[in-house]
Amino acid sequence: MITEETKIIANYEIAKGMMLMTVEAPKMAKIIKPGQFAMLKVSSSLDPILRRPLCFYTVLKHNGWVEFVYKVIGKGTEVLAERKPGEYIDVLAPLGNGWTLLPDTKQIAIVGRGVGIAPLVDLAIIARQKDIQVKAYLSAGKPEFLIGRELLQEIGCDLYLHTDDGKYGSGNKVVTDYLEKTLKEERIDQVFTCGSKRLGKKILEYSNTYGMNSQISLEERMGCGMGACVGCAVDIITKRGKGVKEQQRVCKEGPVFWVEEVAMLNEA
Repeated sequence: MITEETKIIANYEIAKGMMLMTVEAPKMAKIIKPGQFAMLKVSSSLDPILRRPLCFYTVLKHNGWVEFVYKVIGKGTEVLAERKPGEYIDVLAPLGNGWTLLPDTKQIAIVGRGVGIAPLVDLAIIARQKDIQVKAYLSAGKPEFLIGRELLQEIGCDLYLHTDDGKYGSGNKVVTDYLEKTLKEERIDQVFTCGSKRLGKKILEYSNTYGMNSQISLEERMGCGMGACVGCAVDIITKRGKGVKEQQRVCKEGPVFWVEEVAMLNEA
């Protein structure tokens, strides 16, 4: 974990209310692992006083650039959206524990909706570099919110898309229906998803049925991002769901957990 004064290379809207920020961060780019996150000091003043947590979208190690995708939903992200190329922003990273690609994995699935797709993209890039096949199951309200679909297609991922407006998908199907169809026909070793409790519960159900190793990146409000304030604690069942229930910090022990560990996903 380091603090780096990073230069903003780009910060622009990619869909209504959704931004892509690129910063020059050569030191941290070398040590970031997919699924980790950063805490950004969005303003040079004390308002807002707290840093804002953002997941990494892509990490371009060859030139030291790091990209974030974020949704403008409050004062902190509103201030961040106003930051201009050429300005400097203080970034604390990398934080937390990221995704785990198991040694014998040959094919994975990533499942995300809207901004929840962002933390999965760098994982897909790393997996393809390891010659692991990637199937991407993406959903959103409208096509413009299907983050990273062109990039995922370029690196050789198989895409399964669903949008609420009917542009992608058909009838009343949801994106996990496509995943279940795949699981009935071929082997997927690991599944990765982000944020949504509904998606997480469905992935847990499929994992129990089809014997996959699956992980979820949880989204919780964070004060410090380093485990000190304990504001992001959730109930975790230790030993891959076979141990005792205890409180763990999403920022420190997470944000990535095995799906069977997350107590709320096991609740009826």
